[in-house]
Amino acid sequence: MTRFLTILVLFIVTHSATAKEIRFSVRIDNPVAEYFSLSFTDNLYNDEERSFRFTLKSENESHFLINMDAASMVKLQHGEQVFWFFVDLDDKLQIHFDATNMLETLNFRGYGAQNNNFLARLQRDFPGITIPRYFSRELLPTIWDAEMLGKADSMSESEFFNLIDEQRRTQLSRMNGIGLTTVFSVYLRNRINYHAAGLKLLYLTINQWNYDAATLSTKYKTAGILTGLNKNDSHLIEHPDFVACISAFVYTQALSGPKDLRGDEFTYYDVINKHFTGKVRDFLLTKLFFNAFRFGKQDLLTEYYPNFRKDCPYQEFKVFLDQNLGVSLAFDDDGPAPAFSLPDEYGQEISLSGFRGKVVYLSFWATWCKPCLEGFEKSRYIREELQKKGVVLINISVDRSLATWQETMSRVPMPGINLISQDNEILRIYDISSLPVYHIIDKNGNFTYLPEGARNVLEEFERLVNE
Repeated sequence: MTRFLTILVLFIVTHSATAKEIRFSVRIDNPVAEYFSLSFTDNLYNDEERSFRFTLKSENESHFLINMDAASMVKLQHGEQVFWFFVDLDDKLQIHFDATNMLETLNFRGYGAQNNNFLARLQRDFPGITIPRYFSRELLPTIWDAEMLGKADSMSESEFFNLIDEQRRTQLSRMNGIGLTTVFSVYLRNRINYHAAGLKLLYLTINQWNYDAATLSTKYKTAGILTGLNKNDSHLIEHPDFVACISAFVYTQALSGPKDLRGDEFTYYDVINKHFTGKVRDFLLTKLFFNAFRFGKQDLLTEYYPNFRKDCPYQEFKVFLDQNLGVSLAFDDDGPAPAFSLPDEYGQEISLSGFRGKVVYLSFWATWCKPCLEGFEKSRYIREELQKKGVVLINISVDRSLATWQETMSRVPMPGINLISQDNEILRIYDISSLPVYHIIDKNGNFTYLPEGARNVLEEFERLVNE
């Protein structure tokens, strides 16, 4: 998915308030068009590229500024030809090529030129390291070299792995003694290593029928695919090749383990929680939630997103999801009841999902809410009768004080399961602005209602229980 913007000779791309301004100039001999475009990965959650179009001016040159907040790979396209170059925050690059033979004539000058002249040679000899790539899993999308994936489909495992290993060794060896900057050297080594590992993992996905589940599950270990690499390296979550590699890892593990009958999104969720930790795990879950939303997999969001948002310590992930999902995930009292897990009076975590197949009567209250306490007193009989008919009563307090909550329960009859949400996050999840609030949840986990004008509440609940 690409967004194009038309710009003039001078253009500033702003990423953040702390971005650094970098100056570029581009000269194209024998141009085949009046413009060229620059693009870079703008969104690692769905591999979306952000592109900008520059118009060539006098002498087929263009001068512009880019504000960037991190070192990154940038793609330049003119006509049908493409090359990638590396941008560090201290770079000041002059780029020159002949459009009749872009890669053979590509030349960089200025600070950062040595890095990119080396990268240009790599692209001439190993086009698969930078040419447009293709592969897609809608819930954890990635893009890869289409030519290499074609070879993965036709070659044996040993042939393909040997090819990848030889290319990786050659690319790394060429970096020795070149005088590359430290930032670029680290970036490129990670790019080469994780790109190679990711291609091997994709081989397993493409050729999954050649392996039984047990072999596929442990193949990354026995084949040494991730040897020397850390799939939980939080410093690399903004590196596209690292993200593509760990996404490919999730593919293989999802194929080899137990399948959740509710859908691939639930299987991916389980794999991520099993194999990843810390910031990398939460990044992958953010990517999964975002794409589950894009492709209409709302059940995953209903089940797990509220608790993720509550527990995730990384503000940038929550801000991203709030911006992209917040409005669309607003409380809907005609749909599924939002999931939650809260402690009961004994400290045991109780989840709403544990009561699928039962009718739930949900009550929200607080010790300082007089109508709430009066409601419990007046409805004691009917609540006890509902329990006898099989209705699950869940009473959720939004008090901050455990002692006050427990003391109130000791003197006010509250039949059912008593939970507490001390941070009041449950109020946001259920869009509650005043108390008390009551909801009925059917056996499928959806909100439901008694018929208007219903005279016998117990009979109506019994109908729901027996449906």
